[in-house]
Amino acid sequence: MENVLRPLFRPPLASFGGHRHRVATDALLNLFGPTDSGFLFDNLAKQAYRDTDLTTLVSADGQAVAGLKDRSPGGNNWTQATAASQSTYKTGSPPYLSFDGGDSYARDGAIGKFTGDFAIYVAAEASWASGTAKALLTKSDTSYSAGQWPLFWCFDVLGNGSGRFVWNLTSGANGSASVTSASALNAGPHVLGVERSGSTIQYFVDGVASGASATSSVTLGNFTANMEMGRFWFGSSGYVEFLTGKIYRPGILIDRSFSADERATVVSNLGAGLL
Repeated sequence: MENVLRPLFRPPLASFGGHRHRVATDALLNLFGPTDSGFLFDNLAKQAYRDTDLTTLVSADGQAVAGLKDRSPGGNNWTQATAASQSTYKTGSPPYLSFDGGDSYARDGAIGKFTGDFAIYVAAEASWASGTAKALLTKSDTSYSAGQWPLFWCFDVLGNGSGRFVWNLTSGANGSASVTSASALNAGPHVLGVERSGSTIQYFVDGVASGASATSSVTLGNFTANMEMGRFWFGSSGYVEFLTGKIYRPGILIDRSFSADERATVVSNLGAGLL
């Protein structure tokens, strides 16, 4: 029998940072080890559902999204049972979730203990400098004392258009610390990220370090509460920072930081068709 050599499959190229990177179907899933905590939402067409039981995928433009099915090993799905608070699925290349300033999703239960390094990345678009802060991913403790801030971390964009990661994770404290992007975000979609490596926390815009880093022993998993997407619970102020904008890929959360090559892979995949 004739031995015919067949060319190996090579995934398509995507642009990032002036270079071309291979975008592999499971490149992001392969970042997770068997014991890594977090979530992965990188393909809404296959992860957005019309019901909270996650049995019926969205199939048309304009349908409400009741749940998001996680691809990470932890199976950390997100749901929203209240119809008025569900975002709208919009077709496109890529598709996106449209948040109208009153939509949100919650992760029911803990996503594991984040006691060391971590990375969070989201592909989103909004009128960044709109005068109103916009929450992407947040976590808050609903127990707090009068006159004190609740324990929280918040990955958001300020009203002046600057990307921010802010936290207050010391019990009884009345203050916070943060890292922000070097300047207001340019119009259009971005892959926004934050990583802790050792004691250093750094903000990233489209894979490039932006703004001054901070030194902190911040531990994301040292209190109990559900995570939220699209809003931020802030103690006696209630829910604030409702998102008005688009989330193309809710992204990745993992309990470690990335190498430069891994970061390029994350941004290439989350930013495919956007950057």
